[in-house]
Parts: sequence; structure tokens; C-alpha cells
Amino acid sequence: MKPSTRQRIVSPENRKEERVPDLYVVQGRDSMNLVEFPLAVMADRVPEGLKSLTFEDEIKDRGSVVVRRLTISPSERYGLPTSMDDEVLLGLIQLSRRDKFRDRTVSFTRYELIQILGWRDEGKSYERIGESLERWAGVTLYYENAWWDKDEQSWVNETFHILDNVTLYGRERRDRQRQRGMDGRSSFSWNRVVFRSFRSGYLRKLDLNLYRRLEGAVAKRLFRFLDKHFYLRRHLEYDVRLLCCDKLGMSRSQSMGDLKRTLASGIRQLEANGIIRPYAFDERFQKMGPGRWQVRFDAASKRAGRTAESGYVAELTQRGVHEPIAQQLVRQGKEAVIERQLAVHDWLVERKDRRVSRSPAGFLVESIRSDYPTPPDFPKSQAGKQTRSKPKATRRAVETEIAPGEIAFDAHWFKLDDLERAAYEQEAIESATPFLQQKLADLREAGSPLADGVRRTILMRHFQP
Repeated sequence: MKPSTRQRIVSPENRKEERVPDLYVVQGRDSMNLVEFPLAVMADRVPEGLKSLTFEDEIKDRGSVVVRRLTISPSERYGLPTSMDDEVLLGLIQLSRRDKFRDRTVSFTRYELIQILGWRDEGKSYERIGESLERWAGVTLYYENAWWDKDEQSWVNETFHILDNVTLYGRERRDRQRQRGMDGRSSFSWNRVVFRSFRSGYLRKLDLNLYRRLEGAVAKRLFRFLDKHFYLRRHLEYDVRLLCCDKLGMSRSQSMGDLKRTLASGIRQLEANGIIRPYAFDERFQKMGPGRWQVRFDAASKRAGRTAESGYVAELTQRGVHEPIAQQLVRQGKEAVIERQLAVHDWLVERKDRRVSRSPAGFLVESIRSDYPTPPDFPKSQAGKQTRSKPKATRRAVETEIAPGEIAFDAHWFKLDDLERAAYEQEAIESATPFLQQKLADLREAGSPLADGVRRTILMRHFQP
């Protein structure tokens, strides 16, 4: 069952009003703990007679060699997880991310999960998700010096099920629940150990669009594993058998030649999608001794993108935007928005418009973040003008308008992750004056762009450097 383009057809669940926001389909999260070792066999079916899985490696930690080991023991009824179960587990993380990891119990519909995974909207997909959730509820994981406790900053032993509870509703049961005034949605509960790891922030951003473009378990698993480790180093080298068997979950019975060929099939996809730098086969794999091979990976160069990025950063900083904030805006990939708002900003400054009288740089930042509509009186002739190389005098004039508190707040805000920002915003709104609370609620209900300005005022007033 290969991922396909979203379809909207009749399916086993009633979902007329259900939509999956693109934000959670594109900007995913992955667990740093759950991606270090494979949790499933690298196949759609478990080989006959295979009753458990064990993976291990050795690392140096604080001057000592630590052996890390993971043993996966399934329930007798549902057996070991497969590569498709691994995909479902990744989808569950996205459902929790959608809810900002507020609670370890998550309500959902299988349709939502299918949309996140990019699976076909058909009966088999619904059945497969049900089987997968029941399988994860029955699997026991035994981590020996292999579970990172972020609070203790050390590798620890942990034994747990991934999911503590699963409640699945079909259409009929769901309808009965709704007739009783209940939600009627399915739900699952993460184990406390897993959820505590999520809440501690031991997560990585994951491009789900890119992940779903990859075909096959090898490419997808390799992408997730390398994506974690490229965070620290742009060049990685691994023993081929260790990588294939203990990090990706391939069969230990495969010969070295088969392992390299299977791994190469995933590598070619990562090269084609610009994830890793391409190499010839004999450059990628190096023989280290009898029966021992090493494979190398280099993160793909992003120099071309950095050239364009640095140009926009320069334009923003020239107008008084603090450099970390400028870099953050450019990384959001809103080049067209930045270009348009730069032109509007310059036009407003030249006119000495009251909208930029207090803080031109602050207005520019908010106009890009919220994609303000172009003013009705903005001349069309200005829209196509180049926004490069503004006079230094203009730059100095803009810089004098920036409030130091805004710079400090923005620098603090961009250091927070999604969960921390949500908690900060909730606390800020609750502590705001009743007037500002009501004003924000009214503007949001009216869909007014002024709501963003009131929201920012509330956030900044709550800020304590």
C-alpha cells in the first residue's frame, strides 16, 4: 500500500467536517529516542519463527564505553511490528504535535491519521491502522543504557509499552456515542516514559512532505536516522553491518553484498531528493578489512539556498531588523512575502506614514509574519521595484526607532520551541488586563489583522528579561 495523493471519497468513517491542517502535514516532529534504534522489522511481513528483536551498539560517554541495547518483545496475538507499523507510530507523534503535546491521551480519527501518512483513503488503510495500534499496545520495549533521560542527562534503563491504551470507534459506535452527547472519536494514550521524553523536548523537526516522497522502508528509515545525526555533524561514517542491522532493522542473515545493495537503493532516493551528497558506489563504500565495510554520508550542500537567504537577511538587517529575527523570517521560506513587504515598508517610510512612525522595523517584521495585505493606496508601479541597497541614512533612521525591549523579546521568543511558545502565550493572555483579553477575542472573532498587533502587545508585556 503506497502513499498517494489525498482523495476525498466514501470511507468507513463519517468525516464530513474533518480536515488535517497543512501545518501538521508538512512541519512534523520525530522522537530522538524512538529513532535511534529500529522498532520494527525492515519488511511488510515478519519472517516466520522470529519472536523478538534485539539491537545494540557501543558509544563513548564521558570517557567510558557504554553498551546500549534494545530488546523488542511482542504480544503472542499480534506479533512484532513491521515497517508499516513504524509509519503509523510516526503518524501518532504528529497527532500529539497537533495538540502541542498537552496530554498523553490523544483523540483522533483514523481518517486524520491516513491523511497525515499519505495513505490511500480506503477500507484496507482503516483496518491496517487498527491492527497497528493494537500491535503497539502489546509490544514491550526493554532499553538497557539506551533511553536518553533529558532531565538526568544520561542513558538509563527503561521498560515499557509504547501505548498504554487504545480505544477505536467504528462508524456505528461513533454515531451512538454522539447521540449520547459524547465526542465519539478514537483515542490512544502514550506510556508515561515516552510522553515525558516528548514533553522534555527531545524531538527533532521532520519534513513530512519529503518523508512521504520517499518510497520503501529503507529510504524512509535511513532518512529519519541520518536527519537526527546530521544535527551534530555534516559528515557521518558507519560500519555497514551495524547501520543496516542495528540501526535500520535489516535481517542479520543477509550477506554483505545484499546489505550494500539494499542500502544503496535507499541511498539513491536520498541523493535524488537532495538530502545527502551523491557519491559513486566505490566512493560511498570503503572496505576496511575481511568482511568489513564502511559507508559514508555527507549532508547535501545548501550553498545555493544560502546565497539567496543571505541576500534577504541583508535587506532586512539593513532596515533595522535584528539579525537572528531576520534569519528566522527567511528560513520560513516566505521570499515572495518578504519581497512584497520590503517594498511596502520602504514606501511607507518615504511617506513618513504613521503606521511606521513608532517602529518601522517592528512593523516590517509583523507584516512579514502575518502577511499583511498590500495597502489599497500602494501604487502598482512600486510593487515591481527592486528593494536592494537602500541609502545608509535610511538605515540609520530606521535603527533609531527600534525599541530594545522588542529586540530582547524576539531573541527570547525564537529560542522557544512550539510547546514552550504555546505555554507562554496562554500564560500571557491569562495575565493580561481584561480590556486586552476582550480586545484580542473580538478582533480574532472578526478576523481582523489587527489581532496580531494586540497579541504581540500582550506577549511583550508579559516578557521579563
